Amino acid sequence: MFILLYLSAMKIKLLLLLFIMPGATGMAAFAQQVPPQFSGRIYLVRHAEKDTVGKNPSLSAAGRKRAGDLYRLLKEKHIGKIYTTRYLRTQMTADSLRIYQQTDTAFYKADTSNAELINKILSGKKGINILIIGHSNTIPALVRMLGGALDMKDLPDNAYDNIFILERKKRKVKLKQEKYGDPSAAQVQQTRMNL
Repeated sequence: MFILLYLSAMKIKLLLLLFIMPGATGMAAFAQQVPPQFSGRIYLVRHAEKDTVGKNPSLSAAGRKRAGDLYRLLKEKHIGKIYTTRYLRTQMTADSLRIYQQTDTAFYKADTSNAELINKILSGKKGINILIIGHSNTIPALVRMLGGALDMKDLPDNAYDNIFILERKKRKVKLKQEKYGDPSAAQVQQTRMNL
């Protein structure tokens, strides 16, 4: 079965022909075969540690500290656009960079398809560095959709210290996974198990 997928990104029109195989979804199969043509670097992080109160919790004290660590890490990286979901915890993780650097910030829908965000990135200004702040169940899929080779499905619930950096080199996407701020509980548990 052939499906025609038509995407519009600013003045660029992309016509794709996808062959759907049993068990594969069209967008996921496409993302793994042909990563979007972005330029600049894309930094992806999960929101910092959150409070446990309410349906839309803000950051905990540890989360506010981590948000400051993220600012210190990225303040010289010339971030031109920040994408966050509408949840307080993602917005607060970006606040220092957004406020002190006056970085343009846009919202995206927090879902695992990530189609809206990918379209925003493709239709946005070219050649800028981007920060995406998401969730444990969206960041790994975003990394893969943008061309990074990442084997995990979701981030562990207690992992907050990962930063994924994607950079297009010629026709390939290079992925670096680093840690920032204090080690999160997931990293501390892993270290103890390895002792």
